[in-house]
Amino acid sequence: TQELAQIRPRILVILGADNDLKTNQDWENIQETFGGDADIELFLPNKFPPGQVKMKKALADCLRYGHKQSGAWSIIVFAGHGDAGGGLSLSRDEVVSSDDLREVLKPAIENGLGLLVLGACHGMAFGLNAIGDGVALPWTVAMQSKIEDRACILFLDELLKAYRDRHY
Repeated sequence: TQELAQIRPRILVILGADNDLKTNQDWENIQETFGGDADIELFLPNKFPPGQVKMKKALADCLRYGHKQSGAWSIIVFAGHGDAGGGLSLSRDEVVSSDDLREVLKPAIENGLGLLVLGACHGMAFGLNAIGDGVALPWTVAMQSKIEDRACILFLDELLKAYRDRHY
């Protein structure tokens, strides 16, 4: 823990499809929680016109190459919709599966990713499939089933504050 306390965290926040969700509240809470004490990058796939950008590839590139540009991701947070099959909705038209990201999560984990938070209904299905195959991620937090938006926002806020207080 002493070693972690000396590292400035890098946080990747992915705000997926937000048809009826308040993902902007998650973003504001994360910025408030870490303030200027972290490097926070926002990946906002649902703001691009449909079909203009292939979100799966853009996210994979962000996970794969982000650590080479500015150092390893310490925390990755996804906030948005998920489905029982383990898919996370990046936009209204594009869903990413654990199979899509398994290979790009592995280097992120090897480079120091310490916490993956999947703030989406059924996020656990994605997390279990994405992290399998002997890849050791210190912490994965995901919702097992359907969850109300407000409950997810409060949970994420309290979780990240506790993680910050313990590790940074």
